[in-house]
Amino acid sequence: MDTFIAVISDSWPLLAGVGISVVLAAIFAASETAIVFSNKAHIRELDNAGNARAAAVLTLLQERDRLHATLLLAENFFIVLSAVLCTVLSVNLFSRMSLVVASTALFMSVLVVFFAKLLPKGMVARNPDRFALIV
Repeated sequence: MDTFIAVISDSWPLLAGVGISVVLAAIFAASETAIVFSNKAHIRELDNAGNARAAAVLTLLQERDRLHATLLLAENFFIVLSAVLCTVLSVNLFSRMSLVVASTALFMSVLVVFFAKLLPKGMVARNPDRFALIV
């Protein structure tokens, strides 16, 4: 147990990197959902009323394919980065490679699916227009 705590205390930059990467992946996933599911008519009404953010959303929507590709690329980059950092951390914790692979795959699958995909997309799907204006 002391070895585990010592490794974790020495590896806090890796843990922080995993956390930050998952948060950034979640932001990009939420942004993608907000842009795809936003009500274009409502955004256009806000733009006609002089809302600068709505005008920016409409500008982004004109390049929807490039925007979608960019958001997916960034999201996947941060998911892969978090998996790599978690793998390095697992190598420091466990001596057996099979344990490293199994623990990293299980932990990152749960972390990515729930916290970088389902949770942010579910939250944004309730009110995509509001988040699209924030993006």
